[in-house]
Amino acid sequence: MKLFPLRNRANRPNSNLPHIRVGIAHLTGPGKLSASNEHLEFETAGARQVRLDVDGLSEVVAYGELLVTSGAMRLVEQHGIALTWLSPNGCYVWGRFTHNNSDRVLTKLLQFQAWEDRAWQLTTARDIVSRKIESMHTALRHYQRQGKTLSNGVLSRVEDCGRKCGEAGDVEQLRGVEGYATSLWFSQYATFFAGDWTFKGRNRRPPKDPVNSLLSLGYMQLYRRTVARIEASGYEAGLGALHEFRPGRQSMACDIMEPLRIPVVDRWVLAVCGQGIVKKTDFESSDNGAVMLARGRIGNVLTRLEEHWHQGNFEQILEQEVSRWVEKIRGNVSRDTSRAASYLRGRLLRESGAVTSGELEVDEL
Repeated sequence: MKLFPLRNRANRPNSNLPHIRVGIAHLTGPGKLSASNEHLEFETAGARQVRLDVDGLSEVVAYGELLVTSGAMRLVEQHGIALTWLSPNGCYVWGRFTHNNSDRVLTKLLQFQAWEDRAWQLTTARDIVSRKIESMHTALRHYQRQGKTLSNGVLSRVEDCGRKCGEAGDVEQLRGVEGYATSLWFSQYATFFAGDWTFKGRNRRPPKDPVNSLLSLGYMQLYRRTVARIEASGYEAGLGALHEFRPGRQSMACDIMEPLRIPVVDRWVLAVCGQGIVKKTDFESSDNGAVMLARGRIGNVLTRLEEHWHQGNFEQILEQEVSRWVEKIRGNVSRDTSRAASYLRGRLLRESGAVTSGELEVDEL
């Protein structure tokens, strides 16, 4: 991720306007996004700051107020670019603009059929919790090798959670196992911070200390990426297994990101705090008790998070997690009993060249 400190730059002619090509553009508002010669331009305080190439751009993430002109919306729609509005501190979603693709209707129908199956829900939720517990165990072993002292019996208790996960008879029991395992993790996680950094447990809405502020920021970035990847695959991000449907929550994204929380976010937070990359003086408090990164510091922290994301090959790992979910959906519905499954199978065969359209008759829905 390339960082351009744009705030308070004077307006500049076209010849001096930075022109960049990125996959995801993070824009700190207040500002305006407009179209110019089939490119997107970002300006702050009435001064043009940067020009974005739409080729290869998958998402624009705005922090704070961003005015989007009709011309920019046209380009965004034509090129399939998602727009996400986050709060200035990056911890809350204000809104999201995505694209409706009718080609994905049958794909979603298969997902709805799987979602109705309680046995499928339990199997899928068990896999999610099991792999999240595995990520805890892996992280604890990692810090133990680094010389961190683990609480007496914490590894065995985490392993016991893994066994209970396999024995759970319903999703509610799984949620209890996951909740207990998470409390074990955060209790041990708190002991890994050194110096003037302290962590007394997870809190949010709003986060009340710097560590929780970083965790919230990191989880929101992971959540945003996961939602975008699900939508690109044609599935409904609001239907999960471990997380029940709730208006306003993308439950499938919450499920998929569970095994990724520790490697993507928790370990990154511990690293940037321990290495002095982020300091407690980088944060400020608001009247409601929220502790957030100062506006001038969020860009640098996002840059570090992007570096961690790419160095850890997490884009490919997230792709694998979504594919894992997709296989569970497809494996649940037989082409012999589902018109949607039969149609999609036929279309995939035709597209792969395995059969011609004349060799396979499928009822169109």
